Amino acid sequence: MKHDQGRVAHYEILNEPLYTHYALPAPLTATDTRCPIISTCWRTAYQAAKAADPKCTVIGGIACGPGSQWENEFISQGGLRWCDVTNYHLYPSRQRAEAAETAFRMSWEQMQKRGETRPIWVTEFGLYAEDDPVVLPAHAGDSTMDNAMRPDERTASSDLVEWAAVMFAHGVRKVFYHAGVCQGLHDSSTGNMFFEYGGTPRKMYPTVATMARLLAPDFQFVRKWDKPQCSAPTSSALVAERW
Repeated sequence: MKHDQGRVAHYEILNEPLYTHYALPAPLTATDTRCPIISTCWRTAYQAAKAADPKCTVIGGIACGPGSQWENEFISQGGLRWCDVTNYHLYPSRQRAEAAETAFRMSWEQMQKRGETRPIWVTEFGLYAEDDPVVLPAHAGDSTMDNAMRPDERTASSDLVEWAAVMFAHGVRKVFYHAGVCQGLHDSSTGNMFFEYGGTPRKMYPTVATMARLLAPDFQFVRKWDKPQCSAPTSSALVAERW
């Protein structure tokens, strides 16, 4: 890490460590006594990173969705001691963001009860759509990405905003979209969330760009908005519906 000092300031410990075939052995859990990974993995990596660069940011966690067994164990076993930021990876299937709100809230409250809250970075997040696919059925990538496909770009754009609102209300501070520039910019790939063939932006691109500009980097969640009860759509609602 001394080799990267001055060039790299953020380090994420492993990638999806417990539930994939390419990191730690899949049968292990955060509570496994055969290999106490909290102490042998995250603590060792955190201490080594800070020894090499005390000002660096260490991102630690299981990189799964909120409410999972792996994440609950990581928090309950004291894993948050060994990171400055913790992480989620999310590829929502067809459910609406509200369906996951309880899991987000419970994970955030679990951190608060332990007095170990950490900023949450969603270091992978994917929703995909293609209004004019090259082939049918359209594919975004692997099965996880395909399950995150939406029927059209307008729906994907709306879902991106809804998911961001729910995440930002429960400790999330940054979202890294996957895959923002998948393959070459001029290649045709539905897995490239924001651009299609020739670099033409999909509807998701101006949607996320506008949301980012409105929120600004130092936004703070204040309270949940209670949707007004309307018997009929207003003119502005009709305009939004036709977008």
